[in-house]
Amino acid sequence: QVQNLDSAPPGDFSDQWPYGFGVLRHFALAAAASHLGSTRSSVEHLSSLRSLLPLVAASGNAQYTNLSRIANHTASAVVLHGMQNGSSRVIQALEQAVEIEMHMRYNEPPVCLLPTRECLGQALLTAGRARDAESVFRPALYGYSFHAEPNCAWALIGLRESLKQQEASPRRVQEIDALSER
Repeated sequence: QVQNLDSAPPGDFSDQWPYGFGVLRHFALAAAASHLGSTRSSVEHLSSLRSLLPLVAASGNAQYTNLSRIANHTASAVVLHGMQNGSSRVIQALEQAVEIEMHMRYNEPPVCLLPTRECLGQALLTAGRARDAESVFRPALYGYSFHAEPNCAWALIGLRESLKQQEASPRRVQEIDALSER
């Protein structure tokens, strides 16, 4: 179904802009195929995305190179998750994506729109690592860098869930209640 919606751009646009058409296209198709249960198709699109990484890097554009690497690691995590291939490998791929994103220069609007930290936090929650998830969600909301987003719903919900999964204390319950009211 998803493949039927995909069409090539006119002319040689896809050759001239491998990030915009190739990387993003294969990222989206790998994620969609994985969520639709088509492992073979998701792996093929991930492989196609990876084949474009040297071409994007050769362009000399550091921003597109970093965004392509983030897309690769995030798509890898999605495909691994879809294959039920172990949470540690999913977490490792997302940690790599977050590491790249956190070292990118500030830009407004943000150039990386993938919620990599929030995906990492959710993967940690799914793996039963609530304390580690808290350490991802809290700086996503309250960190001292331009990456902090105090009203990010994904991070708010993730922090609340990570606190709920840990041992209850009066302070923790109060924080959970405060997060639930936001």
